[in-house]
Amino acid sequence: MALDYLLDETEKPVVRHVCLAAKANRYDFSLIYTHKFYGGKTMVACLQSGKLLLMDTDDLITGEWVEKLGIEKDDVEIMKAFLQSALNDEVLRQEY
Repeated sequence: MALDYLLDETEKPVVRHVCLAAKANRYDFSLIYTHKFYGGKTMVACLQSGKLLLMDTDDLITGEWVEKLGIEKDDVEIMKAFLQSALNDEVLRQEY
């Protein structure tokens, strides 16, 4: 059985680690900014849930990210505001 490489690239992405205390819970995220996934989506890793999502601000419109990242109901709006800002952070995107 042959193994065909479809993509094999090395890059130095910009990574942001954030620990947040919201009303109902603490959230530890790593945000990996790269242009390699679906037109530049950011990889958002939640250290509590162990889940990783590819996200941009359009993904905040649906509520799917809430459950996948383990966001408590009381924290949804404030976490949505944080992610809106973090996913739009042009300074970090320019560093990349």
